Amino acid sequence: MLRLPPDPTRTRMVMLILAASILLAACTSAPPLPTDAPQTPGRSTEQPLPTVTPVVSFSAPPSEDLTAAPADGPPTWSAVDDAELAATDGELRDVLVGGPGLVAVGGTTNGTEGGSAAIWTSIDGSDWETVIIEGAAATGRLLSVTAGGPGFVAVGGECCPDRAAVWTSEDGSAWQRVADQESFEGAVMTSTTSWAGGLVAVGCVVDLECSGTAIWTSSNGTDWERVSLSAEIGAAYLGDITASGAVLVAVGTSDG
Repeated sequence: MLRLPPDPTRTRMVMLILAASILLAACTSAPPLPTDAPQTPGRSTEQPLPTVTPVVSFSAPPSEDLTAAPADGPPTWSAVDDAELAATDGELRDVLVGGPGLVAVGGTTNGTEGGSAAIWTSIDGSDWETVIIEGAAATGRLLSVTAGGPGFVAVGGECCPDRAAVWTSEDGSAWQRVADQESFEGAVMTSTTSWAGGLVAVGCVVDLECSGTAIWTSSNGTDWERVSLSAEIGAAYLGDITASGAVLVAVGTSDG
């Protein structure tokens, strides 16, 4: 099954601030990935996902640019009653303003190893439409989405064997999966963001469970390089990343 991050309540929180120049220098010296990570043939891949988490929206109708914040106080929230989402056995993991309005990514359960990738789009946040992903591109689960590359880039992973996975789209409505690469092996991407150097993704090394940090960079969303990490950073688990100008900030947990 696709391995997800450890319980953060059992680990020490750690924040990493990575200067863009340092990260770029690290990319040039990234060693090849080991290909002999332990595998467990025939292990159970059943991991039922909860019924899809209801999407929430502002009770006030959004304006043209999808902002709806009352001037006299905070907005109120209500669960979206969408039949297509309610009928989905899976989960939503991330959402982004873009494409036709909003793009949400996640995964569904359909009896396959690791489940299936799932993407939804919406014009207003209330009515959602499932994006059809065909063939091998539908294998795996999406955990994060950002604007970048040809338009949009989503990352996640699949099993078995465990490996990171990347999908791209020009408009947020039609998606293709990026070809498998050596840098994807034995890891899963949990978060991605755009920055001055292109794109960066963080995640974890997988050896039955998440067992260390993995970081990738890409100039186009299609070709990804694994970053060589120090022992201190490599022992942590990074769950999210964002960019502030030329500085990348990644947060996560560390044992101890």
